[in-house]
Amino acid sequence: MSQYSDMDENLKAIGAAMKAVKLLRSTMNDLFKCLVDGPGYKSTSDSNESADKQFLSDVQQLINSVNTRIRELETSSNLMSHGMSTATNLSLGNTAHLGQDPAYDRTTLYSSLISSYRWNDKMQEYATNAHQLLSQNLLKRSQHAPNPMAPRPRGPGTPITHRPLIGHNIPDAQIDGFLQALQRPDYIQRTFADLQIEVMRPFGAPAILKVTCERVLRAIILLRGVVIEWVLIKGLSENFEDEDGKLDIWSESRYEVFRKITDHANSAMLYFVAPFHVDLGIRSFLSWLNSYKSLFSSPCRKCDNRLQNSMPPTWRDFRSLESYHDTCRP
Repeated sequence: MSQYSDMDENLKAIGAAMKAVKLLRSTMNDLFKCLVDGPGYKSTSDSNESADKQFLSDVQQLINSVNTRIRELETSSNLMSHGMSTATNLSLGNTAHLGQDPAYDRTTLYSSLISSYRWNDKMQEYATNAHQLLSQNLLKRSQHAPNPMAPRPRGPGTPITHRPLIGHNIPDAQIDGFLQALQRPDYIQRTFADLQIEVMRPFGAPAILKVTCERVLRAIILLRGVVIEWVLIKGLSENFEDEDGKLDIWSESRYEVFRKITDHANSAMLYFVAPFHVDLGIRSFLSWLNSYKSLFSSPCRKCDNRLQNSMPPTWRDFRSLESYHDTCRP
């Protein structure tokens, strides 16, 4: 892969050098033509002094152009020579003798090894940078980051250490109590009156919240413990069952507006994670989802239009819950 990229760079350098040579020849041709014509060829006045001044000015301008073209040619030549000499700037020890093989199909083996070495070196550099960026990610959905490579103490006298309670390993009784409190009519009426919440367990332990926002949309929220793992948004006229009547949590909506809201909902799922108060994440997410009750009625806060490219304001601010178009959001 790196070999092809180096070849492309060499071809671009050669093309730039050929173009610089062509421009230099054209400029030199104009200079020689001006010198052959002499003074007075382009002048319309009768004064010889003005004709000489015009001639000298033209010659000076052409000489400056020639100098510029020469510098461009030197730059292109340096790039071309650098691209062709990169294979010899790196030594891989005794493998350099592979290039001395008289067989025609083995003469480029050493340059291929250098290209592979550089590609591997860049890959390690990119992987290191990606690890540093991902380690700084604040959207961690757990209270701790255990080291999987750390040795675990074993033996008959080793005390058993229990994992701390986080969103994924909360006991089922505590999860059921939270879901029952979430379905209380007084709590729903006080917090998000426009949502209808139904708890389902079609897959066993993982709970699924089937949420309906009045006259707007329907949502499936897959929970692992009390942490949101997946969100799917569809229209009121769509269902979440497949042809066999089984629950389908992966098929997207056939409407673009609800596919866009699904993307925003999965972003909000990560934003509202609270490692030390996991139940607060679900409540905050449901409050954010409740703001879509005005999806087709509220205008965009920025452009004050209800439609943009035939789309309503599908994005809701995570803090203020104000409506924005996808291209207008701050």
